[in-house]
Amino acid sequence: MPKGARYKAFLVSVVQRREAHRTYAVVKPSAEEALQRVRDLSAEGTKAYLVGGLSRDMARRLKLKRGDVQLI
Repeated sequence: MPKGARYKAFLVSVVQRREAHRTYAVVKPSAEEALQRVRDLSAEGTKAYLVGGLSRDMARRLKLKRGDVQLI
């Protein structure tokens, strides 16, 4: 029986004019899905950039689950 897709924790930074940069940890199977998830939650006029990822141990310490989006 095939296994499901592996989920990874990605770091996505959101930039809005005259606002502080916000960085989110997003648990998704791919970077594209992580970026899309943050774009869907963000206001218009913002830009989202993939800035890195988290190790499995760090994701566990933050208690991240599949599909979670958490402000870092």
